[in-house]
Amino acid sequence: MKRLYYSDASDTPPSPPKNPITNQYPQDGNRAKKQMPTVIGAYWYHMITEEFMAVIEQAGLEPSLTNLHQLADVFADFKERASRAEAFKNQAEAAADRAEAAANGVVSETAEKIKQIQDEGSKQVSSITAKGEAVNSDIEAGKASLQTKLEELIAQLDATGGEQANYVKAQAQDILDAIKTSEKNAKTYADNAAASAASASSTISDGKQAISDAKDAAVEAVGNAQKTSVSAVQAAQKTATDAVAAKSSEAQTAIANAQKAVDASVSAASASATAASKSATAAKASQTAAASSESNAAASAESASDSANAAQSSSVSAAASKTAASASAATATTQASAAEGFATQAKASAEKAASIAPESYTTVEVFNSFMTSIYEACDEFIKGV
Repeated sequence: MKRLYYSDASDTPPSPPKNPITNQYPQDGNRAKKQMPTVIGAYWYHMITEEFMAVIEQAGLEPSLTNLHQLADVFADFKERASRAEAFKNQAEAAADRAEAAANGVVSETAEKIKQIQDEGSKQVSSITAKGEAVNSDIEAGKASLQTKLEELIAQLDATGGEQANYVKAQAQDILDAIKTSEKNAKTYADNAAASAASASSTISDGKQAISDAKDAAVEAVGNAQKTSVSAVQAAQKTATDAVAAKSSEAQTAIANAQKAVDASVSAASASATAASKSATAAKASQTAAASSESNAAASAESASDSANAAQSSSVSAAASKTAASASAATATTQASAAEGFATQAKASAEKAASIAPESYTTVEVFNSFMTSIYEACDEFIKGV
């Protein structure tokens, strides 16, 4: 849409007023004071025009030059849509209320039906149980009556005598014996079943206890092996550290006494510190190996809960871990001995350098001799490691 301005309009939009924007109201001016009315600047017209056009275009309309109630149409359409939305919302709420009421009714009715079914089921179960007891009672009564009649028949046949009577008597006696044997066997079977159930329960309980005991024993063995291994490694590490520190101190003291080998003594001390660091690293590696062995032994202990043989295997693994830790401790001790030998050689080199007479060698020769001794000591230490 073209903006309808006068001929003095600019190609660029106006800028906001330079004076601070105020919250006061415009006034008509005062003729007596020769005060002009408040002037609404071009920026206000530009701003309100852009706002109105944006509202019209947002509603999907094209700003018109002749239709001067487009804003009213936009707001009327918005109000109508809002009213319909409100009606839809009310209808949805009413439908939700009806659905909730229906659902509550269904739940109540369903609960009532379930209760009725449960009550009827309980009645049927009670009736069936009662009839079963009655049938069992009738069976027992019939069996007792049959036994009585058979016994009476046998007595009558004894009194009658004769071959045919004896034959019938034998059959009746067999039937009576079969009934008694069946009762006896049924009782025996019931007793055996009860005893088997008790024995099975006892066996399961004993098995669980045995597995638990085996697991506890394996865990305890692993814990003891772990403690022993860690203690051995820590003791070896401490011994190596103490020996290296002592020998390093001695070497530093001896080298400090050599007036012309100060720099060389510093180098020897640095080499001793490096050797100590290597020994400490080796001891830490031993600790890591012990921790790994502990982890493997713990895994073996967990599998011991399924089998006593697995528990025995984890004990063997723990013993192997202890042996590996002992070997690591021996390695650390060997390295400590090598470091001690290096410190001794460094001390001897320093003493040798200090004992050299100034008139026999020059300063360069003394320094070269001392460094040669240091290199030889380093070679010996490396071979020892």
